[in-house]
Amino acid sequence: MKITEFNYKTENCSLVSPITDIIQYKSKIYYSQNNNIKSLTDNTIFVFDFRIVKLKVILDHFIVIGTHDISILYDDLWINKKYDYFIADCNLNYVLLYNKKIYNLQSNELICELPLKSIIKANFNNESLNVCSYDKYYLIDIKDFSLNEFDNRGRVFDLIENNNNIYHASEDRTIKINNEVKIQEYRNYFFKLLVFENELHTLNRDGYYRVYDLKTLKELVKIYFFENSLSTISVFNNNTYLGFNNGMILSFNITDKIIKNILPTPSLIKNTSSLSKVCCYYKNNSFLIFGNKKGFISINDKVYKLTDCAIKNIEMNEKLVIVLNHRNESILFNLSDETVLYKTQNSFNRIFDKIDIVNLFPYFNFSSYMEISDEFTFIGNLTGHLFLLKNNSVVDVLKLNGSIESIYKDIITTSIGYVYSIKLYKERIFIEKYKKYNFRIITSIYSENNFIISLSNGSVYLNNQLLFNFNSTISSLCYKNNILYFSSLDTFYKYYNNEIIKVCNIEGYVYKTVVYKSTILLSCDSHKIYVVENDIVKNLKIHTNRIVDLHIKNNLLYTLSYDKTIKVVDLNSFKVIKEYKHSLFHPYKIVVTDKIIIIGNFIETLLIN
Repeated sequence: MKITEFNYKTENCSLVSPITDIIQYKSKIYYSQNNNIKSLTDNTIFVFDFRIVKLKVILDHFIVIGTHDISILYDDLWINKKYDYFIADCNLNYVLLYNKKIYNLQSNELICELPLKSIIKANFNNESLNVCSYDKYYLIDIKDFSLNEFDNRGRVFDLIENNNNIYHASEDRTIKINNEVKIQEYRNYFFKLLVFENELHTLNRDGYYRVYDLKTLKELVKIYFFENSLSTISVFNNNTYLGFNNGMILSFNITDKIIKNILPTPSLIKNTSSLSKVCCYYKNNSFLIFGNKKGFISINDKVYKLTDCAIKNIEMNEKLVIVLNHRNESILFNLSDETVLYKTQNSFNRIFDKIDIVNLFPYFNFSSYMEISDEFTFIGNLTGHLFLLKNNSVVDVLKLNGSIESIYKDIITTSIGYVYSIKLYKERIFIEKYKKYNFRIITSIYSENNFIISLSNGSVYLNNQLLFNFNSTISSLCYKNNILYFSSLDTFYKYYNNEIIKVCNIEGYVYKTVVYKSTILLSCDSHKIYVVENDIVKNLKIHTNRIVDLHIKNNLLYTLSYDKTIKVVDLNSFKVIKEYKHSLFHPYKIVVTDKIIIIGNFIETLLIN
């Protein structure tokens, strides 16, 4: 068969919820998005009070898995279960939590705790449980929960079984069959695999959907969208359904080579308002909101004019309506007092009202924080918004390309390869200049007046000049006395005099590397902190979950973990002297000033005592 290869242009809408799963149930195709499940064939909508992660069908049971919740539909009756810990997967008998414990789904009785290193992804099959982990994967017989362990280089992102063959995709950008490399990519890694008849369907972080012949492993289909655009894939009735992070669903038929946009249109839901030319909608238990091509929205029959161009997406959080129009302006409408909180677009002609930062917290996934003076603070989020605060009130907002990864006073990096030089003038943010890299920025540091970044292809740049190319993705960097230290997969290295030297092996993915005097400290998802001094390595185990960030202040090390604690370590004795508790499920970063600031899906501030 001749290979089908082409590009498909899509829009990256930063405020639209991603499609998390697509599934067929009783001849209908459903998709999940945020807390909703919608049908692609009629106006059926299920609304839940939790974010949906995964959908499954087992023996006519429709299973909905959230972060902490499971709902099962059978004979028109919903059965609901709630857990105190994150859910990895379930079947009709068991549920596996990310704390490695398996419970009986019916009785909630603890069955066992599996001796796993960690869990990245898990899937119950008919008689087995597959678990993806860091540098390992596990095949578990659920009859007696006996475990087979296999080594791998880097994180395993997906694993499937088909005809007694094991397929897995991992961080080293390979697909292995029965632990033997069969497919190698060099730009980015595969994160989703699916076998349908004689085809292997794959999704890659580089934005490609690829199909391979299962016998010859020759590439049959190669379609490019854009980087980090794809979220999920399913195949029904010889049609591939692709879900996207921008909320779009496309279908592709490998025979006729036609791509169709098959998202349901607002006409499938009765328009109860007087709006014409409706182009998008939002629905939950209390509100039905329509947006049209003229910039109007109707909320339960009441009409408001928000913009002068078409509205292309609507989201809602409590009493705040978030609207995105075709100029990529994001408009926040407060339903309580019927006021527009602010508007912003990617130009210098922004119009917005001042809004206290406290009101922003519930609605934006924050990623970075930098106090640039006693008065001013920068906060960045995952939708690419850079907020300038003066005394805790937002005075300016700038929309950048990609999610904001790091802020270094006047340098901003984003996920899709942009490095911006930012200038402040009269409480306004201006882009002085920028550089665009062709690959995703993985990590960056600003140290000793040097700006260093690593890209997803393994390249490292010093002050925007290529320093060296590495053969795998670099996850953390630190720089001291003209020596660059970095980690990749399970190994820690140093770069000195144009030579890369291995320092030690690391158990787990490294999130952060910091320097204290002559000591280097690394945090990782194996729950340990590695301490490297003069190439001698020791480790501290002070947390029960992954350690995502480190901050040093006044000879003290502050450690941020998914176990909802912050430990304070005396760097002279390396003993924990204090502990704080935080409430964020997915924290990204910790900043310590005269207080402790934790950045994640919202921002939490703790007083130092």
